[in-house]
Amino acid sequence: MPPEDFESAVGALAKRIEAEGHSGVLAYRFFMNASEGTARGNIDFKDPGAWIGPHDIAMGWPK
Repeated sequence: MPPEDFESAVGALAKRIEAEGHSGVLAYRFFMNASEGTARGNIDFKDPGAWIGPHDIAMGWPK
């Protein structure tokens, strides 16, 4: 995946999370190393229930 595609996907995810996200998510951080072709994301959750909540929300989203 080209770096631009990752940036576009993360931007779309951020907009969706902002509109429909779970209140137990404290922070999202995304990292990309274009020269190595790697990327990752970190999510900070308020508690274990907050970890399950976003997954339940996202499972209903179309691909």
